[in-house]
Amino acid sequence: MSNVQLQTNQVGRAQINREMDEFTTKLIEALLGLHLLDPKLNAAPAEIEKYPRQLLNLIEARAIGKKGEEAAAEVEAAYQVWASFILRKKDTQFSRRDNQPRLEMLHKWMTEHSAMLADRRNLRDLRQSMFGRIFNYLYHRMAMIEEYIASCRNRGLKEIDEADVNKRFDRDTIANYKRLAELVNPEEANRARADAKAMLLDRRAWFGGRLKRKTDSDAESSHAPDMDAEEYEQVSPA
Repeated sequence: MSNVQLQTNQVGRAQINREMDEFTTKLIEALLGLHLLDPKLNAAPAEIEKYPRQLLNLIEARAIGKKGEEAAAEVEAAYQVWASFILRKKDTQFSRRDNQPRLEMLHKWMTEHSAMLADRRNLRDLRQSMFGRIFNYLYHRMAMIEEYIASCRNRGLKEIDEADVNKRFDRDTIANYKRLAELVNPEEANRARADAKAMLLDRRAWFGGRLKRKTDSDAESSHAPDMDAEEYEQVSPA
């Protein structure tokens, strides 16, 4: 294989990897919104991967080997079967309406990238990497949430208050935000922080329970010291 061919293949694979990241992110966000993905990092891998694998299995059963419009039609059919199944789940009954836009975004993305999803190698790679992708997504966001919860506990708060989250979350999670910003670009770090804040507010009662429980690990959690606005601006990436 010539150097030109090798570079072309590498560029093509890099693009596919970016598309896999996009697909996984939209899938995770839809499942989190429907409360079908447990944000706890110690959940069993099989539980974390359950609904993503169901979708991938449906795509594989229907779309592998198909091309063009036929592949697109089978990916569409796989999505519709999967979406109908998860929307019947009891856990989604209070979040269906609010999170329909996230499902629609996932649906739209799958429609536009049906060729990528109908490829056997891509599906294999997605299946083998799904747990790692989900864990990585949750890890950085949960680290920020735990940092904020530690700050709440140190300030004597007994529950997750929306006004306090909106006022202090960015400042109180600066340590983990800075760690993430060293690994990814500022745009991705900002998005992760916004995701973490939204997840915290969406599950205030659940995270409020974590706030009330004092464990050794919580006691050892690092938390950002109080900073004035000028100090915060100096350490927060643009």
